[in-house]
Amino acid sequence: MTIEQVDEAINARKLASTTLNEQLIAIEEDNKQNMTAAEIGRQKHRSLLPLGLQKTSILMKGLLEHEQIMNELLCRKNVTPVVLWPDKKSKRASTTISDLKRIIADNSSGNQNEGSNHGGIVIISIEGTWNTARKMVNKLPPHVLRLDLSDEIRLNFTTPEMNEGIFIDNSVTTAGVTSQSTSAPSLLSPLRRQGKELSKIMSRH
Repeated sequence: MTIEQVDEAINARKLASTTLNEQLIAIEEDNKQNMTAAEIGRQKHRSLLPLGLQKTSILMKGLLEHEQIMNELLCRKNVTPVVLWPDKKSKRASTTISDLKRIIADNSSGNQNEGSNHGGIVIISIEGTWNTARKMVNKLPPHVLRLDLSDEIRLNFTTPEMNEGIFIDNSVTTAGVTSQSTSAPSLLSPLRRQGKELSKIMSRH
């Protein structure tokens, strides 16, 4: 995915012109040295996000303009930023689907109670290898909530093939030291595999 393609996606979905509800931002690492051989060439898949999801923007880490957009968004007091991150043991502030539904309900009903968040929810999805994605997530401000969707995703898949490898970190722990395989898949690779399984099931009907 070229910088020009990213700019086109950004221009097509201006953050300032949206209400922020149901908004998804994908942060990507523009550095092929941090990508595995299997990931190079798949960047074009990420540019399709704005076509399938409304109010979506793609931001590339390392581009000053894109980082400014993200920083301005995260500084808004009336916005609840949430990053998708599969880590139930995280010590960082986290949230649940139920909590987010409650916020959406408050916004829809015009709840004016003190502390209610009227700016909506911003969902941040980070794409990259595990090492790269972890670094980007850890650099997010502390007030960005983490949302683990692994259990919810498993409930939507019925075959062992589709459940296998959902959000599994392929780190290897030896004598208390955690290392990352150089061939580790990206965070979205399990979803790609599940998509293939879904296609097989749909073709049978």
